[in-house]
Amino acid sequence: PVIGPGERHAYSSFCVLRSPLGYMEGYYDFERPDGRRFRIVVPRFTLSAPILMPETDDESVVMH
Repeated sequence: PVIGPGERHAYSSFCVLRSPLGYMEGYYDFERPDGRRFRIVVPRFTLSAPILMPETDDESVVMH
């Protein structure tokens, strides 16, 4: 999108974790109205998900 002065843009994403821990990292490429480009690096950060245990009685046990 073209983002003008004082405007903002929100972005959401997700990742399917195949284990309780993971990480993400990457970058965003941008282009100015005059055509100049620049990159913003997103440093590595940890993702963690709760561990769901099999149901016992009528409730699930969640460990963090």
